[in-house]
Amino acid sequence: MTCAATLAPGAQLSGWVRAKEGGVVCGLWLFAEVFQQLGSNVQVSDVAADGTAVQPGDVVIRMHGDATAMLIGERT
Repeated sequence: MTCAATLAPGAQLSGWVRAKEGGVVCGLWLFAEVFQQLGSNVQVSDVAADGTAVQPGDVVIRMHGDATAMLIGERT
């Protein structure tokens, strides 16, 4: 409901996911799967590979596509 009320139809969005803490990246394939399950055109690009050590603030993944799908899928 919020997306329908606040976003123009067809709106596009770009975003990224950053590590909040140091650790090891795991499960990046889930991002693409979530957006595929939503039937969206969101393009997901891994910046870090699974198994990569990251520090706080490191970009792990980038996304671009349908704004509604990104806002629905990002919490999943």
